[in-house]
Amino acid sequence: MEKIGIVTDSTCNLSEKILKENRIESVSLYIHSQEEYKKDVDILPSEFYQQLKKAVILPTTSQPSSMDFEKVYR
Repeated sequence: MEKIGIVTDSTCNLSEKILKENRIESVSLYIHSQEEYKKDVDILPSEFYQQLKKAVILPTTSQPSSMDFEKVYR
């Protein structure tokens, strides 16, 4: 029988509780500002919003890499 799972990226903003209860895997989005961060790994949303208030140049985002997804799929 094949294994089936749910995978999302961190823009879904599901709580850790929901992720664990439903066995959902989340792959982090990249945030580019003065440094590069992985959302919910290297920087929490509250920290991001604090930086956003002070930013002269607005940050950008990029999707998770195919390698990031591959790690979850294995």
